[in-house]
Amino acid sequence: MRSLIAAILLLPVSIYFLWVIRFAVNVPQLDDFHAILASTQLIREAPTIKEAFGWSIALHNEHRIGYTRWVSLVAYACGPINFRSIILWGNLALLGILGLFYRSFQSTALPLFYFLPVPFLLFQLQYFENTFFAMAALQNLGVWCWAGWSLWWLISPDLTGVSDQPGRGWIRFAGSLSMALLATFTSGNGLFVWPLGLVLLVMQRKRRQLIGWTLAFGWVANTYFQDFVGNMHHRQNRLWEVIQAGFGYIGALIGFPTSLPAAINGPIVPMGVGIVLCTFVAVRSLLWLRKAWKDSRSVGSNPAEAFNLAYFGFVVLTAGAISLHRPPILAICVPRYRIATALAFILVYVLALPVLENVRWRRLFASVGLVGSVVFCGLTYVKNTPVIKTQRAALIKDVHDFRSVGRVSNPMYQREGYSPEAEWQKAIRSGLYELPNDF
Repeated sequence: MRSLIAAILLLPVSIYFLWVIRFAVNVPQLDDFHAILASTQLIREAPTIKEAFGWSIALHNEHRIGYTRWVSLVAYACGPINFRSIILWGNLALLGILGLFYRSFQSTALPLFYFLPVPFLLFQLQYFENTFFAMAALQNLGVWCWAGWSLWWLISPDLTGVSDQPGRGWIRFAGSLSMALLATFTSGNGLFVWPLGLVLLVMQRKRRQLIGWTLAFGWVANTYFQDFVGNMHHRQNRLWEVIQAGFGYIGALIGFPTSLPAAINGPIVPMGVGIVLCTFVAVRSLLWLRKAWKDSRSVGSNPAEAFNLAYFGFVVLTAGAISLHRPPILAICVPRYRIATALAFILVYVLALPVLENVRWRRLFASVGLVGSVVFCGLTYVKNTPVIKTQRAALIKDVHDFRSVGRVSNPMYQREGYSPEAEWQKAIRSGLYELPNDF
């Protein structure tokens, strides 16, 4: 039986990576030109290590994308930058997230059957841009992996004193700090792991770790916001737009339900779903806070609950940041953002399992979740594979056009008012990149 369950768990993972390997192409697009090609050139030409490091964590809009640039440098050290390899590497973060959920689930002692919906919700194509957009894969998937592991290591049993080896707690704390730093310099929302970590350490009465975490947070904030300039292209949303964008971002797993009547179409449905998810987690959070405040050992006795609530808090804080400046339609519909809503649904699912104390109801809930997640996962492939094929064909055409006439006619660049030809020529002349012949 365990072999069958393991095979089911691996099925969506295998299919997803087959799709990535099949459709990823060694062609840059949009932010890849500046964030990867131009940045690698600047870092390579920096006269000192200090200046090179400064370039590696320089602002890209409101983000300090050090991780993207560090991976690009490693890729360049192996030869001309291969965007297909970078895309594959970026998507490996999903394996890290799956391992994180599995480690958390293990601590609940529930049968493995209840875990089955998780990989189907995680390895699906609603965030299909990550299969052909290198920077998006590194930034938008990586930050969730690093932040999640940082939070988990703050509350895992070794840190809360359950381990027979006291030194292990400090090793995990160092690992948590490292992951928090990596999350911060992967994407701007990585900063939110720091206040969440403060809450977790306060609730556990871990004073020495709290001091270390606070000092690290202060250094990070000073470094991150030094010479900080946000993205001036984003407008300030009105209050109703903030509400639509924030809750819609969390509830956007299916996007806009265009088959519904116009009166209830648009952001209303995903916003409503987001409100329901957040209300459920808010109630669970209040109950957990009351219990943890009375007895700090309760955090260590049920680390999965503390982690799931903290990780959902990371989703909520990210949604709040997104909602301030992104129009609701973008917050809901941009594919690369939808990793957050997938995680929100997974977290609500695993948080709901312990609430159902009756085994029959719990099995029914898990069975419905499994069927629903399998159907949903399959539909994302049906819906988005043609889009991936079209985008892949457009990128390949860019290469042929650039090679034959020195220009590209991709509508994507016309919409953005951007011409990539100069960056491409410079990257090719400097040896950073070679136009692919095989696709």
